[in-house]
This record gives sequence, structure tokens and C-alpha cells, in this order.
Amino acid sequence: MRSIQSVFDRDMGEHFSADEFFRDGEWKTHAIRRKETSRFQRGDPAYTCSLCNGAVFARKGGSHGTDHFAHRNREGLDCPWHTLAGMNIGHINATKFEGRQESELHFRLKTFIADHLRLDNKISEVKVEKKAVAGDLHSTRPDVFVVYDQCKLAIELQLSTTQVPIIEQRESYNRSHDIYTVWVFHDFIKFRDLSTSQDICIDNFFGAFEIDGDAIAATRNSGVLHFRAWWRVADARIARDNQLWDSKLVSIHDLKWHALTKKVYFFDYHRAEVEAVRNENATFVDNFEQAWFDRRENGDVATRKIEKLAMKRFSTYLGECWDVSLDKAYEFRFFDLIDRLYEVREGQKIFGKQHLKSRVDTILHQWPWFTDALVAVVTAYECTEILKWDTYQRKVQEIKIRESQGEPNDQQKNAFNPALRLLFPEVAMDLYQDM
Repeated sequence: MRSIQSVFDRDMGEHFSADEFFRDGEWKTHAIRRKETSRFQRGDPAYTCSLCNGAVFARKGGSHGTDHFAHRNREGLDCPWHTLAGMNIGHINATKFEGRQESELHFRLKTFIADHLRLDNKISEVKVEKKAVAGDLHSTRPDVFVVYDQCKLAIELQLSTTQVPIIEQRESYNRSHDIYTVWVFHDFIKFRDLSTSQDICIDNFFGAFEIDGDAIAATRNSGVLHFRAWWRVADARIARDNQLWDSKLVSIHDLKWHALTKKVYFFDYHRAEVEAVRNENATFVDNFEQAWFDRRENGDVATRKIEKLAMKRFSTYLGECWDVSLDKAYEFRFFDLIDRLYEVREGQKIFGKQHLKSRVDTILHQWPWFTDALVAVVTAYECTEILKWDTYQRKVQEIKIRESQGEPNDQQKNAFNPALRLLFPEVAMDLYQDM
């Protein structure tokens, strides 16, 4: 069976082996599916075939039996690595519910959810299968739309197989219109290993919500809508794909709102994961930081040794580093950035405000793609006065303009976030967007 053997990462400017990529675990496949689909819909594909330069996407199993990269429809038709496409989304959707618009279960559950939300005094504007944005021809039509304490929320029931392009289209539209999105499953244990279910969970704090028998009973007894919240149990010793699931009955008032991505969640898996990784590698981190602070006295040879050790450990314990090489770390001057972030972290106590200001200016000038990391560090370590400086505000605005023009790119911007999370655990992890 033919398949794409090498893929070009347009952000990093590097080719990589498809076989090596898929050895890292299924979670990475789903994460790439989400990222690549979002980028393709914006007209800026993240990955292309190394042989023909056609846009590609990560496909689950299929006739190959294993995860693999495939060409987008109408891309690479003459490429030796091209394979026949499967059913398109229109065909897949047409086969659902035996031709009906929706199943009886789907109708009853969305009606149940809407009826109980109308009884909640914190909720208003309950709409079922209506446009989220009135008057917009392109508006999504959530199963249930509500306004919760001034936050607009789209509730989407996931009872069959919603494909990645549709998931991305709905979430992207909602996010651009300041609408939060929550996907709700039924019988999650039965369907959680499906590819389409993982596509949702992987980009939602590795968690999900379910309306099962217990949630329905709790809702009827209390009069307040309940879900069963599911999440992966973060364990640094176990690969993400093999981590156990845990769950808890929660009410709609227990949910947490992620303002940056417009996702709704209950358990912050990413924060739990970095705490688990940090605890598992506490000795390494302590030794690394001590060596890092002392390395200037040891000379260049010792410095290089420390840096190589650091990258090796980051790659070993942080699979989500996205295969960043040591050469790429030097190209992006990542270790110089660590210097400046450590100085920002310790600046108030050691360097004083004036010296700290020069450090911040250096980061904004030399590493504009790490602006989010800088904001996260200064916020977490109570250096928030930095955010009010005129020079800071001006440079951040200039960087945003450059980003709007396509520079710098997302992968370079986020490639080292996992390593930064390990070194700066107090940082608000939700400011980091690895994808």
C-alpha cells in the first residue's frame, strides 16, 4: 500500500519521516489532525508532501491499518505517494441516521437539556437549532445555544461521528464571535476510543462531558443541568494514550471557562500534567537550574554539555516537544531566552526594575515569537508592572501586526512551550498554546 513517507513542516522548515512521527502515540495524531485542519481551512496548510508539495492531513487507520499521512482531495493526484481518498464528508453525513436529519435520541437529549436550562436563573436566551448569531448567513446552529452569566455558550451533542473539518469550522466560528463551545457525549465509555471522539477530547484539556443516566437523574432531582465530566489522569510515568480515565458528576455551574480558546472544561489536565512531570523530574530540574546559574563560571565546554543534557531530558520526558532538535534550539536561541526569562523571574529581587526593563526589551526584540511566554512568566511571578510599560505595549502591538501578516509562524512560537512549562511551573499554563 502506497503512503506518504516524508512530510514537510512548513513552520519549522524541516522534513520529517512519517513513520517516526506516528511512533509517538495516537494523541499526537489527533492533535495534528486538529491543527492541520484549522490551518488548511485558513488557506495556510501546516504540512505538505515532501515529494509533490501538496497539502496533506493525518488519517486514522483505514485501509493502511495504521495512522498515516494522506493527500488532501485534489492535491497530489500525480504524486507517486498518492492514494485513493475515502468517503468525503458529505457522503459520510448522508449515511447518518438512515437518511433522517437526526436520531430520536439526539432530539430527546437536546430537548431535555434546553428544558432544564430554561429553569436556571443564571441562564437566558435558550435557543434550539437556531443561529448563534442572528442575521449571519454563515452562523453556526448549535444544538442548544444559551447565555450563561453573560457568556455565550454553544452546546453540541456528539452522538455519532462529527468529522474534524466540521468540528474546526464550528469551533473557529464560535471563537471568532466570542462564543464558548462544549461537546456533550452519550455513552462515552463505548465511544471514547473512536477517532472522532478523540479529535474532540484531545483539544479540550484531554477531557469530555457526557449526559448519561446518572446525569439525567441528577438533573431531574436538582432541577439544575448536570453532566458527567471525564478527564485523563495525568501520570508522568505513563504515555498519554495509556493513561486512565476518571469522572465526576458536575452541574453546569461547576464548569470552567477558558477565555483564550473559548473552551469549557472541568479538570485542567495540562496543569496536572506539568505538575506530575515536574514532580517526577524534580531532581533533574533542581540540578539543571543550579548548573544553569553557575555555568558562566565553568566556560563554554561546560555550557554546551549542560544544554545538550537539557535537550535530551526535555525530549525524553516531554514527548510534546514536537521533535525539536538541538540545532533548531540554537537557531531559535532558546537557551538565551531561558537566560532572560530566569532574569525576569528573579529580576525584582536581584536586578531592580531598571535592569529588568532592559531584559524585557531584549526578549521582545530578539524573540518576538515568545511574547506569550514572556507575558505568562511576568504575570505568574508578579511582575505585572511590565505589562503597563509604554515600550512594552508598543512592541507587543508591533509583534501582533507582524503576526497578522503571517510572521512569525505558530510552530516556532510554541515549539518550546513544554520545556518552559517544566522550568516555570507557576506560570498560568492556559496561556501556552502548543498547537
